[in-house]
Amino acid sequence: MCKACYHCGEDVPVNTDFKVEILGEIREMCCPGCETVAQTIIDSGLVSYYQYRTAPAEKADLVPEQLQALIHYDNEEVQNEFVRNSDDLSEVTLSLDGISCAACAWLIEKQLSHTSGVVQIRVNTTTNRALLSWNN
Repeated sequence: MCKACYHCGEDVPVNTDFKVEILGEIREMCCPGCETVAQTIIDSGLVSYYQYRTAPAEKADLVPEQLQALIHYDNEEVQNEFVRNSDDLSEVTLSLDGISCAACAWLIEKQLSHTSGVVQIRVNTTTNRALLSWNN
């Protein structure tokens, strides 16, 4: 019987050795990606994510081409359609897919709140929206 990845829940392939110490125990991971993400969560002081989550993280379905298409949102003319600007602050409400867990919302908020320029991030798992404010 295969073991499940502690981060995403996928099967851990036989003869792999991806592990991270989480909450005082060595946890097995399915791949170097999950190992890296889990270690980043720990190193960022966000280990509480694993205490609060209700299920393993889901795998992202985005492929590089889809990620590349998102670069258009960096264009100021495109942003004028959905970003609200004041003298020194910009704000956007984002639609989120696949976020239903309070621990995931907490992790997003904690990680983004440490990003330079971010003033506020609030993730609402009920409405599947995030409100992000940042300095201009």
